Amino acid sequence: LGHDFSFLLRKHHDQQQIDAVYSALANENEANLVLRKCHQDGAEIWCKLLISPVPDATGRITYFIGVQTDITEHKRDEERLAHQSTHDALTGLPNRNLLKDRLQQAMVQTDRSNDGVALLFLDLDHFKLINDSLGHAAGDRMLLDVAERLRACVREGDTVSRHGGDEFVLVLREIDQSHHVAAICEKIFRTISDPFFIQGHSFHVTCSIGIALYPQDGQDTATLFKYADMALYQAKDQGRNHYQFFSGEMNERMLERVTLDEALRSAIANDELFLHYQPLVSLSTGQLVGLETLVRWQHPKFGMVSPVRFIPVAEESALIASIGEWVLRKACQDMRTWIDNGLTGFQVAVNVSPRQFRDPRLADRIEHVLAEHRIEPGMLSLEITETVLMQDTASSEATLLQLKRLGVDLALDDFGTGYSSLSYLKRFPFDRVKIDRSFVRDITTDADDAAISRAIISMAHSLGIRVVAEGVETEAQCQFLRRHECDEMQGYYFSKPLPPMEITTLLVEKKHLPENIFSPAQIIAYPAAGGS
Repeated sequence: LGHDFSFLLRKHHDQQQIDAVYSALANENEANLVLRKCHQDGAEIWCKLLISPVPDATGRITYFIGVQTDITEHKRDEERLAHQSTHDALTGLPNRNLLKDRLQQAMVQTDRSNDGVALLFLDLDHFKLINDSLGHAAGDRMLLDVAERLRACVREGDTVSRHGGDEFVLVLREIDQSHHVAAICEKIFRTISDPFFIQGHSFHVTCSIGIALYPQDGQDTATLFKYADMALYQAKDQGRNHYQFFSGEMNERMLERVTLDEALRSAIANDELFLHYQPLVSLSTGQLVGLETLVRWQHPKFGMVSPVRFIPVAEESALIASIGEWVLRKACQDMRTWIDNGLTGFQVAVNVSPRQFRDPRLADRIEHVLAEHRIEPGMLSLEITETVLMQDTASSEATLLQLKRLGVDLALDDFGTGYSSLSYLKRFPFDRVKIDRSFVRDITTDADDAAISRAIISMAHSLGIRVVAEGVETEAQCQFLRRHECDEMQGYYFSKPLPPMEITTLLVEKKHLPENIFSPAQIIAYPAAGGS
């Protein structure tokens, strides 16, 4: 009290604010300012300064009153909130909001120069396995380590952000050629591939990267985000641990996927889906012993749509669950019709998609459909691929045991194409394995394929498991498989997939393999193992 107000401005170095105070005094006005000052201990503090003129009885200003309040904590709270609104809480990296601003700034800067900007979408491959096996704390630790490694891979002016989950987005400035981006991607791959040590465990992970370039791929942030995401999807589709630049063809494929997705949603209701069946034949008797169910789609505008095109779309959009249940019901209806007409003695196989397999009520659903159509469980075979089992082996084992207790037959499809088929064959309760057509195709001319097929047959039989060969198209292939005691075959050599009415005819006529297949005189020379 009674001091000259100037001491309140001490250690405040913003000349514009100081000038504002003196201007208010000169004009006998009130001044209300926020000052950033330096405390005597060197710490930065924030103060709110209010200076008010005090008039006498005649209205003449005789002096001023100055009140200064320490608002440092309030300012720090504001700064924390501002930081939280623009940064990821876990890693401290810029979030989506700040990323868009940084990308926009980079684009504006590029417009004034001759270089470009690269937007990279990065996703960790199979990160869910870390969370599932060690918990979210371990997953968070890995994300922190990944964030630190990514920072080390880029320049000071570039941006590394986290989009949530295991997805990171990078903005690379001043990029003049795509091979510079490729070099950075390779650097990221090398950095991420180094082991992570978490909770006493060593983990190796990979990542996939999608890339969109400004200005050639898009002129606004929304388009670049969309195209980088498309490219990331393509990189994953190639088997992961890849980087992929966006191309116009990707956009066309994505538009096709969207179109197919919309059409597929009404396909069941509009009765556009139907089933074909491909026979499985015993190589010891030549008789038909099974039918594999294959879904087909006849669209009124697109015509016959290949399963290769629409099944992946159905998997992504979750429509595969509805389609899978429709296939099961329709197959059971056809089975009931054949049974009622006295046509029995064979199983019908239905493929189970990854999404269906993860349904905890799968066994209950199947049991209900079988009971509804009065079908014995042993007449149904479920075909499951190795990729389905890879996602969670403990859960997979529990589901398979449930299905086995129900009484259905279990087949491991596309056997030999994955990395862990042997362990799956031993661990899980399969009744049948199907040798993938890629091994059968050259079985009579390629010694390696012949050796692999013989090994699969021998190993499966030692475990009490039957073997089916897929894609058998020639008599020579059929002879080879019979000679080496493969149990069953499936392929165009016996029959292509047929609609139910033609299958009925085939069953009534009791079509079987040609008699010459069983002739002792039919001797064929096969390549020796180790040949080329």
